[in-house]
Amino acid sequence: MTIQKMNWGYIDWLCTNDGGTPGQSMNIGICTILPRQRQHEHIHYGVEQFIFILKGESLHIVNGQEFRLTKGNHLHMQSGVTHDTVNTTDQPVVELMVSIPVSFSYDLSRTQSDDELGGRYHGNLYAAVEAIDSHLLDSFHAPFTIFDDGRSKVFQHDFFSPFCHEKCGPTSEPADCECLSSHREPHMVVAKDHRWFVCSHGHLVYHLPIMYRGRELGAIRGGHIVVSEISGHFGPKGVYDTPKSTAIGIQKLLRQVIKSIQAYCEFDATRLELKKRNRTLWETETHRISLEKNLRMAESKVTSLRINRHFLFNTLNCMADMALKKKGESLYEAIIQLSRMFRYVIPTEKTSVPLGEELEYVNNYLSLQKLRYGNNLLVARSVDSQLLSIPVPINFLQPIVENAFIHGFRDSVGLMNISLEVAAKNESVVVSVRNNGKRLDDSVLLRVKNGLTSNSGHGLSLIFTKLSYAYGDDFDMDITSEWDAYHDSLTCVKLILPKAFKGRYDD
Repeated sequence: MTIQKMNWGYIDWLCTNDGGTPGQSMNIGICTILPRQRQHEHIHYGVEQFIFILKGESLHIVNGQEFRLTKGNHLHMQSGVTHDTVNTTDQPVVELMVSIPVSFSYDLSRTQSDDELGGRYHGNLYAAVEAIDSHLLDSFHAPFTIFDDGRSKVFQHDFFSPFCHEKCGPTSEPADCECLSSHREPHMVVAKDHRWFVCSHGHLVYHLPIMYRGRELGAIRGGHIVVSEISGHFGPKGVYDTPKSTAIGIQKLLRQVIKSIQAYCEFDATRLELKKRNRTLWETETHRISLEKNLRMAESKVTSLRINRHFLFNTLNCMADMALKKKGESLYEAIIQLSRMFRYVIPTEKTSVPLGEELEYVNNYLSLQKLRYGNNLLVARSVDSQLLSIPVPINFLQPIVENAFIHGFRDSVGLMNISLEVAAKNESVVVSVRNNGKRLDDSVLLRVKNGLTSNSGHGLSLIFTKLSYAYGDDFDMDITSEWDAYHDSLTCVKLILPKAFKGRYDD
């Protein structure tokens, strides 16, 4: 048993998962909060926690909801919740605390060694982060930043504490934050499998290199917590002194991020090698062209068949609500719109459709989104009617519009604006999809743009691949994200397509 002294009391650790004991995943301790002391507001980074009151009475505040617990009461908290505990009595509070680190993985099979690939693959950090981005956002509740090997920011998960935001602005002014600035290199303490340092404000930051086949692709820094047992002092007044279990949980999360990146790089290297080997199976140009045609049509169908399950569930819930409220005509119209969407993407041999049909499919999708968001969703359209008959790849536009809801409007609370514009310019068609959702900062925008050509099978990369098969190099796809004249965010995906559909599926 080890004792960890804190600025609010102490913890008698019965067992801790330090990574050295196989099969051990829980951290169990007896936590004592001294009279009139407080565990200041903190986020449960990377751990679920169960608390059972053995002695005394305490006030727990979880995501703003108060729970007053006495002997025999218990409380279970998921990873990522905000927690505050106050001992309002003159007697110590004794709790049994069980912390379980959350688990995350991006399951991609390992394959050939670097020697087998001739040492030619260097890994693509940007594409790897783009591929696992949505998993990271949904699964992790801890602050961390991923850098490439030139110390440029690739990704940042903003769960920094209010204290960090107030003192350093790690997301708004990273150059002023000594933990993240590329111009300052803090003194590192080298541990067994990682490094760490304590910033001038007393926060512990972990630094782990991202290694792939003996090469350092970049690094990940995370934590930004006060751990008095490691740093030797209690840190700033009013900032939570973190238990060892949480520090261990954060280390585990950071390692899981690295393993996911490594797994993607291995998967991508294998994919490239298999692609190379497949080409050698064909001895004639006819066989090669036939293979590429089948691949293009198969990947195009995969793209067309993807309907987001969250959108489907939300739409069905809205229909159920209409049925309960006996809104017969609206329910009937919604069913018709949903059936049209499914009919449009049912497997077909068609590789192109008139632009008017593609726009009608998008209109059906936006009408169904209006069921959920009502007057909070504003849609503006501007379409040159003379372009409605030109052929375009089937289902290339709706995933771009849907991307605005998945990413741009993820945390929106006000009006959501979608603007769709189709106009002619010389011998080209210019399609612009704008939204006023969350603005992409420069590093995220660079990562998304780099991810377009990664052929990762995710998000906008799928659309870029579909357009490549249809038009070759004779098209352009660009993304911008900026502030407009009213200082509102404005993100735009712009496509410039030739009026003549080349039909490269049939080459």
